[in-house]
Amino acid sequence: MKRHDPGLLGTAWLLFVLGGGLVGWSGLTSLGQLPRTSAVTIAAPQSPTPPVLRDFDLEPPPFAAAGEPVPVPTLTRTDTTPLPLSTPAPLPSPTPSPELARPAGRLTILLLGIDQRPDEAAAADGDPGRTDTMALASVDYEAHTAALASIPRDGYVVIPSHGKDRINAAYTFGEVDQRGAGPALAKQTVSQVFGVQVDRYALVDVHTMERIIDAVGGVWIDNPTQLVDRAYPTDDYRTKTVDIPAGKQLMDGQLAVEYARTRHADSDFGRQGRQQQVLLALRDRALQPDVLPRVPALLAELPHLVRTDLNPLEIAQLAAFGRALDPGRDIATLKPDGALTPIYVGRGGASYVNLTLAFRAAVRGLVTGPPSG
Repeated sequence: MKRHDPGLLGTAWLLFVLGGGLVGWSGLTSLGQLPRTSAVTIAAPQSPTPPVLRDFDLEPPPFAAAGEPVPVPTLTRTDTTPLPLSTPAPLPSPTPSPELARPAGRLTILLLGIDQRPDEAAAADGDPGRTDTMALASVDYEAHTAALASIPRDGYVVIPSHGKDRINAAYTFGEVDQRGAGPALAKQTVSQVFGVQVDRYALVDVHTMERIIDAVGGVWIDNPTQLVDRAYPTDDYRTKTVDIPAGKQLMDGQLAVEYARTRHADSDFGRQGRQQQVLLALRDRALQPDVLPRVPALLAELPHLVRTDLNPLEIAQLAAFGRALDPGRDIATLKPDGALTPIYVGRGGASYVNLTLAFRAAVRGLVTGPPSG
């Protein structure tokens, strides 16, 4: 059964924070009143056979999964014990430092958008959904820059302890193993695939995205061309027609999410470009003086809308840091490029994306950046 793509989701919440939407909050509440989260330990799979996930094709694609362990070259030696395969060393979990008033160095955050309909979310043992929006956001406090790189949801990768699958299944496998462990497995998978340390995560769903946009009074979008999607998926497992005219317009939460989610009108690459467009528009809107009075109502809802292991101090630091960023100078993004992420459609109709070495290197270079100093 085909799943609908939540579009913006995970990326929007963090960019809302980076955009300065929380600035001014310090006079309304204190850090100690924000909820604190604890780290989640990834549990071992309950059985050697992973659960069958939706949409997987009849056979794997004809290219290697990203994140494959690489055999160690044979060396001249007298010991005949077989050499082990090289596997990524486990990344240490960063320890929050609440006593530090000023951040330093770099913080990398995995942004996750969950694809889950209301009936699935309501079921205690229901479908955990997939993270059909995934992106890496990185802030460099020393260089005063930020970067954002989208990760194709259909990227064919190696998921630790679960074999080869699409990258958006990592969260699902983690939740199936142990409720609440999905983000940790997603972080571990992304770290292994791209060779970067992933410090934190933030996860929201499509309805959260709509509420955030509505809370700031909508976003201004300049749509370059009319978009008509006659098979836009709905929460009741049906479809509807979405027709968005060309031109500059103020979009409410529902329309903005539809604009960013639709892909039948053009392609996945077009959708990714629209996602970035809406995110930047959301940031610009959050900086407007008339939006500040709306922030307290949104803040009251955030603990129920967002799952994250960012601690309260980190959230406040991101807010202060993001306010002074110049989008044209300080925020770098990796534009969708079909040459770096070619799509393969299997015999069963399912799509896979080849996360090429060039793409992984581009993401790694954007996220890690040049050494600070």
